[in-house]
Amino acid sequence: MLYRWAADGVAAIHVAWVLCVLLGLILFLIGGVRGWQWVRSPWVRGVHLAMILLVIARALVWSEECPLTTWERVLREWGGQENFEGSPVGWFLHQMIHPPLPTEVFPILYVLFGCLVIATLWFVPVRWPDAARSAQAQG
Repeated sequence: MLYRWAADGVAAIHVAWVLCVLLGLILFLIGGVRGWQWVRSPWVRGVHLAMILLVIARALVWSEECPLTTWERVLREWGGQENFEGSPVGWFLHQMIHPPLPTEVFPILYVLFGCLVIATLWFVPVRWPDAARSAQAQG
């Protein structure tokens, strides 16, 4: 039973990663329009960019499944689970991460999404600390 819960936990972490990347982009665009200052933080934007670049690098360099998917699968096997039997939460979380698309589509989607993330650096530019101080000194 512990392995099944651990597998559900890994699936939840996987979903959280994907939601952070997806919702981050949306929030940066909304925040840029609404004037939210936190969306211009170099730390927030840097972590967000690193998250999608890590996904892209993994997909382009390592053609095997994502390590989180591997860990989830192995934990389910150790827990004696096949096809998410007895784990509706795990099944739902897994389906969120793995929609029924051909495997070759995912790296293309990751790269396109990464391009969108990079484009937001122009639409909603990062406010670097030195630039803010220079603007205050001039103003």
